[in-house]
Amino acid sequence: MTPQSPPNLPILLGSASPDNREIRPREQVTGTFAFPAAFHIQGLNSVSAEPEEGLLAGTTIEEFRQNGLAVGKAGGAAVWIYRTANADLVSYFRPSYQLPMRDPDDKPEGRCLIATGLGPAIDPAAAGGSEAWAMMLGDEQGGRLVHYLEDLAAGPFSADDIFRYEGVAQRLDSETVVLSRLDKRYILSVDGLGSLIFDPITLRQIYSNQYD
Repeated sequence: MTPQSPPNLPILLGSASPDNREIRPREQVTGTFAFPAAFHIQGLNSVSAEPEEGLLAGTTIEEFRQNGLAVGKAGGAAVWIYRTANADLVSYFRPSYQLPMRDPDDKPEGRCLIATGLGPAIDPAAAGGSEAWAMMLGDEQGGRLVHYLEDLAAGPFSADDIFRYEGVAQRLDSETVVLSRLDKRYILSVDGLGSLIFDPITLRQIYSNQYD
């Protein structure tokens, strides 16, 4: 028997007991997104993580640039995209080692934080994603994340807009998160992996000398 998929429901976050919260009609809650001057994209959240995650993050950088989106250092980027190799129990956005494109003083606070990759796919409820503005379960390449962000940037978005995408958790505001088919994880096929491209120089934006 095929397991029943969980329903798509907006949930409210906060310190209040669920019984004391107001459940708002989903059409009344909307979010906004604007493309930043630059994105910061990283692919390893631990030195021991699988090196393939860094390679795949490099292809994400190339894909963003091919779509006319700038990718640069963390300090000048309002949106951080971290591809994760494991379900982190602390934070996907606070690695314990130096990153080539992120200075030690660059903090996640005040940024739009997006987690993708194996971490959210393995355990969407892992504490590592608690800071995330959005999580995309599985691989983000092949236009999946770029097209998703393009849709969000087209205007105020509601839960129904998020429900068009599977395997996504998305904040609408500080209290409302939309969960869309978290039983779905997108993993690149062999052909998909073979179609990815990157400039070897790009990998030096992912791998630090410490990783060597």
